Parts: sequence; structure tokens; C-alpha cells
Amino acid sequence: MQKNKIRELDAINQDRELAIKEMTRLRTLTDNHVNNLGIIIDNLRHENEELEKTLNVYNGNLSIPFRIRRKLSTIYNKKSILREVLRERS
Repeated sequence: MQKNKIRELDAINQDRELAIKEMTRLRTLTDNHVNNLGIIIDNLRHENEELEKTLNVYNGNLSIPFRIRRKLSTIYNKKSILREVLRERS
């Protein structure tokens, strides 16, 4: 009777040990994944800063006529979108 109880408790103990090992493995994988995502985010932020610098230099070197044309195009596009929205509502 006691031997059966000991075997039963031993089996329960082994199951719990396996569950703990699996939880530890999953936590390690999650921690590694989070760390890798942090590195990726940092790299993307750096790339974004570099692109922003490049864009600022590019915008600073644009010719005045091109800037005017671009602004007028933006205004025209906004008005076109507004006209379409108003037509859809009618």
C-alpha cells in the first residue's frame, strides 16, 4: 500500500518537474525573443534617424520652383480628395 502511494507521488513529482522544465524553457525562449525584438527596434530607430537626416539634406537642397510645384500638387490633391468625399455624400 505504501509502495503504491510512493510510486504515485513519485509519478506526480516527475510530472511536475517536466512541467517546470517546460515552463523554464518557454521563459528562456520568450526572454531571447524579447531581447532580439529590442535589438531590432533599436536598429530600426537608428535607420529612421539616418533617413530623417538624409531627407532633411535632400529637402534643403531642393530648388525653389520644385518646392512650389510640390506644395501646389499637395494642395490640389487635398482639394481633389475633398471633392470626391463631397460627391460620395451627395
